Amino acid sequence: MQHPWVRVALALPLGDLFDYRLPEGMEALIGQRVRVPFAAKELIGLVIERPEQPAYEESSIREVLEVYDDLPPMPSDWIQFGEFAGNYYQRPLGEVLLPSMPVPLRNPKAYTGVRSAGGPVKRLLNRQASAAKKAARAAKKAAQAVQHSSEEQVLVDSAVVQQPQVERPQLSEAQQAAFEHITQIDGYKTVLLHGVTGSGKTEVYLHVAEHVLAQGKQVMVLVPEINLSPQLQRKFKERFPDEQIAVMHSSLSDGERLAAWVAVQTQQAGIILGTRMAIFAPVQQLGLIVIDEEHDPSYKQLDALRYSARDLAVWRAHQLSIPVVLGSATPSLETWHHAQQGKYDLCSLPDRVGATAFKPSFEFINTRKEKLIEGLSQPMLDEIERCIERGQQALVFINRRGFAPVLHCPSCAWNSECTRCSAFMVMHRQERKGGGPNLYTLQCHHCGLQSRPPRACPDCGNLDIQPLGRGTQKVEEYLAQQFPQARIQRIDADSTKRKGQA
Repeated sequence: MQHPWVRVALALPLGDLFDYRLPEGMEALIGQRVRVPFAAKELIGLVIERPEQPAYEESSIREVLEVYDDLPPMPSDWIQFGEFAGNYYQRPLGEVLLPSMPVPLRNPKAYTGVRSAGGPVKRLLNRQASAAKKAARAAKKAAQAVQHSSEEQVLVDSAVVQQPQVERPQLSEAQQAAFEHITQIDGYKTVLLHGVTGSGKTEVYLHVAEHVLAQGKQVMVLVPEINLSPQLQRKFKERFPDEQIAVMHSSLSDGERLAAWVAVQTQQAGIILGTRMAIFAPVQQLGLIVIDEEHDPSYKQLDALRYSARDLAVWRAHQLSIPVVLGSATPSLETWHHAQQGKYDLCSLPDRVGATAFKPSFEFINTRKEKLIEGLSQPMLDEIERCIERGQQALVFINRRGFAPVLHCPSCAWNSECTRCSAFMVMHRQERKGGGPNLYTLQCHHCGLQSRPPRACPDCGNLDIQPLGRGTQKVEEYLAQQFPQARIQRIDADSTKRKGQA
């Protein structure tokens, strides 16, 4: 006989699990979500245990309000993974597992609201079914339209026969050696794929992923930045057109995150592609983990649960006895040390391949001997001019955004320091929409304070205060003066604030 007690993890900063009673006729499995009362509110938690006896007096234990079975129970290895992360990073289990889920799955109102309509999963499935019916009707209408013309039918038939083959570039010797080494691993092993930029690490990922997918298993690929996801997604989609790809990162809407989560948990998606948050995806049949650019600090979460997705990926692979590939042209110090000590396997790709097989040339300019104007030397300006004349593009990197890093008084050495913190106020230029002179503001990049530049030095009253140094806006202005025929595009945090601007 099943005992009526359940031990539930809630997203609360409390270290204990919470005991609840199942009402008569209600059943719950480990890994299922339940709606429970907590103090004066209701929360959604995760069943972690089914104890024989509660840890408190039975009379003080409250009842579970509802059990949600719209998704399969969370895998036991996923719960164990969360327990490890919570113990290692000193966080309650509920604050590890619950926040990793899409908001609709842990929001009681998504199930109890007036417009809940059976819950978020049911609404999602209904939308997908409706979209599939519309697509089927559109395809049927297109087929009927084609049947009216035999000539068009022949064209369609020939198009079907001549479907383009998926392009699979030939691997170089080093790539082939890395591919064979990884695919021959039986069980757990961490492999450092060390290759220079353009050496074809992504192609090795694709070949190994194809090998794993052919075994009926799933592949997880992590990238450090959201902006890298579309590029890698396009490459995987081109190589695996029949595989569903679940993309997971923080810029997705709640509905998009829910759709990706459901696809992963129900094993519809064979490939999971995302940023650090994807490491908590409830993958059922994981066969390979790839960490691209493993050295990148973006894999570290610095708020709420503080964790390193790379380190968790290594532990997850060890837990599931599968290989994990760490790819980088500049490995982190600890990863390189492990590879040198033999703890990690090392596969090297020393040469560039394909269209990037050329070796770039580098020229160092001694700025002590060259006069700099807005941070640019004359040899650099000459090279930019030659590049434009050849019809090519030039990239100029500046490590400061804004117009100038600081506003300075040459008389008393006053600098525009922030009044709320110890950082300097950076001068920014704002163009008027209707034309006219530009507006300038002072912004603190540390705390966000904004103010208008003073007309005179606040300390000595000197009117001749000047911007010191240069930022992206100032360099952009100078380059526009030097190359009026060139189209100049500035890309920084100020010019790409809205989605789609980059």
